[in-house]
Amino acid sequence: MASLSPGILWARPTVPSRYRSPTESREKTAPTTRTNLDPVVHLVARGHAPELLRAVERTLDAVPVPRLVRVQCGDMRARDPRSPENHRAGSVAWARGLVESGGFCVLDSETTGLKSPVQFVEVAIVDAGARTLFEGTVKPDCPIDARATRVHGHTAKSLAESPSFREAYPDLLEALWGRRVVVYNASYDRRVWDEAVRSLGARGALAGELPAWECAMRRYAAYVGEPSKRGG
Repeated sequence: MASLSPGILWARPTVPSRYRSPTESREKTAPTTRTNLDPVVHLVARGHAPELLRAVERTLDAVPVPRLVRVQCGDMRARDPRSPENHRAGSVAWARGLVESGGFCVLDSETTGLKSPVQFVEVAIVDAGARTLFEGTVKPDCPIDARATRVHGHTAKSLAESPSFREAYPDLLEALWGRRVVVYNASYDRRVWDEAVRSLGARGALAGELPAWECAMRRYAAYVGEPSKRGG
């Protein structure tokens, strides 16, 4: 089935204004005020996307590459430890292409925890031009793990007036549509996203499946030659 533009899928429901939608943020250029975003989100949100690659290259050139390099990053395989420059060059080329294209956004989220079912409780999306495309809380319909609450501070009570994922989905889809999506630990966030979209049934299937998200964690791990504890 051919994918449809998100703008013609449905009329947006009336929901509590607990988040900024893409339409509401068109003229917004100030950085997001959210305090628990990953560092890469802050860099882009503050308008430093053009400097991101140069900063990485300057500060990490002196990082020693260990003898054993094992990276799982898309089509990247573990390579000969005698050729670590292949990993570094691949990550630099990826970052350069990303910044030069400008057609990307960075997504960060907080969730109910690590134990299934896992759902979003907060999502922020910024584009390469420092615009906030989406920022707000989401009310899950599953319990929030106490350990997750200690990280992000959200509880069932604090999220009681937030829109559900079903209500926020049109604006989330509009923010992501047609852009390369960069996430730190992308496989985790994408699993949560896919499960949430599946829960929408036919409504979620109308737009078709989004392209694969790109993992900044794995690319960084490939650059420094040091696999992360989370598989990067």
